[in-house]
Amino acid sequence: MKKNIMVVVLGIFLISYSGISSGFCSESSIELGSKVINITKTFWIPPETYLTSRNELVYELLKTETSGKNMPYNVDTIASEDLNNAPSRNITEAINYIPSVFLQQGGDFIQPSLPSINGHSSSYTKIVVDGIELNTQLDGTADLSLFNTGNIDRIEVIKGPLSPYWGSGLGGVIYIKTKEPVKEGLPYFVLDTSVGTYGTYRSYFESYFSARGAYFLFIPQYSETRGYKEGGRAKRKDYFLKGKKDLTDIVSMDLTLGYKDAEIGEYNQERLNRRTVLDTYTFYSGLRFNVDYSDYLSGNIFINGLRIKGSRSYYSLNPASSNPYLVTPSLENRFGIRTECSVKSINSVFSLEGNIDYDEMESTSFDNRKNVTTYYLATRYEYSFSDNLSSIFNIRYDHNCAFGGEYSLGTGIVMNNFSGGVLRITLSRDFNAPPLNFRFMDRPESFLKSNEDLSPEYAYTGQVSLEKLLFRNLFIQLSAYIQKIEDGIILVQDTDNFFVYRNHDSLSNKGLEANVIWNIYKKTILRFGASYHDIISEENDEVIEGQPRLKYTASLNTVLWKGLIVNMSGYCLLYTSDAADELDGVDLGGR
Repeated sequence: MKKNIMVVVLGIFLISYSGISSGFCSESSIELGSKVINITKTFWIPPETYLTSRNELVYELLKTETSGKNMPYNVDTIASEDLNNAPSRNITEAINYIPSVFLQQGGDFIQPSLPSINGHSSSYTKIVVDGIELNTQLDGTADLSLFNTGNIDRIEVIKGPLSPYWGSGLGGVIYIKTKEPVKEGLPYFVLDTSVGTYGTYRSYFESYFSARGAYFLFIPQYSETRGYKEGGRAKRKDYFLKGKKDLTDIVSMDLTLGYKDAEIGEYNQERLNRRTVLDTYTFYSGLRFNVDYSDYLSGNIFINGLRIKGSRSYYSLNPASSNPYLVTPSLENRFGIRTECSVKSINSVFSLEGNIDYDEMESTSFDNRKNVTTYYLATRYEYSFSDNLSSIFNIRYDHNCAFGGEYSLGTGIVMNNFSGGVLRITLSRDFNAPPLNFRFMDRPESFLKSNEDLSPEYAYTGQVSLEKLLFRNLFIQLSAYIQKIEDGIILVQDTDNFFVYRNHDSLSNKGLEANVIWNIYKKTILRFGASYHDIISEENDEVIEGQPRLKYTASLNTVLWKGLIVNMSGYCLLYTSDAADELDGVDLGGR
């Protein structure tokens, strides 16, 4: 019998006045120097300007700069000013305002957080920061709680697969665009500190400076908490550096470096008589050389790397022990080189792209080190028929030495001024390469077994979105999609009572989303959202359990007077599970 589990989380806090906020946390900001920063506000804005702002925005997640009026995909954006005016301490809390985004999180804002889109699992969602892909090949996921909001310029979220651009993934893409160094008013500094309940403390320092003709942004951050439950003590140290330099009149260089170190207590697990501590660090880097030969010809070479090293230690509760009885380390190193060339005309863009990655992986889930080489080739074509009609077509071929080759393709059109609104339509064939842990894992003590016959999933997806200003103070956005997944991967129990990931002949995923923005009074914006998703086995016409199905969001943002902003936000999440009670008593390594 199906059992509905309702999770209601309300976050209602944030009153800010002249840089000082009170509520759950009290914060203070100090600014030294003088600098003018133009911040784009994209989320809590009046309905009559919302559509105009979306059309004028230049997106980066399609790799070539694409204006909103030429964007056929269903995208939500949250800009830095929205983040500053919202009760969000990191990206995890910020994107909870988006109805089709779901999060798996242990509790506090420092705890690891795995996002999913359109009801899929977290390994279907691609996480990208400044062009650097953060998903590991070990488990296919990326931890969003790594990022505080201080160094974020904008978050771009595509709700739907984007394999022709970013490869493996059937859910969507979360693209994190960090702040840019500035050339004027240097040096410039911002210091921000906050304290809260349960021993929560956070400090943040933002500095802009120049050296040898280059301009830099450097942000160190520190966060800690003892957690709201026993065994939840955690701390994080973050360092972020971004630089820009013009080498010649046509060649420029961009540098991005990020280092994040965390020690996280994952709470006492009384039923299993244990507590666990996650100790991990992440280092990501990107060095891009841009060549703008003319207004019509440009290209770049992007060298990027990712290193994630971590271990989970298991301690006994009774009798209490300060020494772990089990430690499970893991390591992944990735190095990649990507190159792209674009030819532009007045109304079209043609791009060619190639990439090669080399991964090294170690894990207690399998014996010996695994080395995996991946490459892809892609081409894209964008064409504007008129100011109100444009299209995109793209195709890509990926090859991974562990799974073989897969191709993906997509096309989309956007019709501006469609019955006074905007209509966006996309069709695509996408794929998802299963995490290598699924293929190589052989750990009977965790009830999981390997499956070396596991093959990539692929899916056909159609999506339509309509945006329209009904009245001067009311904006609506409606979207729907249908997805057919072949060779889908699900977790099943075999005859030996082990769990194993296996390919499933056919799955279907259908979903709806609605957003309403209402300017109820002067500078008071009320925003509602809702989404519904169902993943169904076409073999037996049954819903695949354990996935989120229904989510409601609501937020109120108002400016009471100059400098005083009040934001109240919350969400309600519903998912269905046949065996919720049993799962509560079994640790499957991440629930």
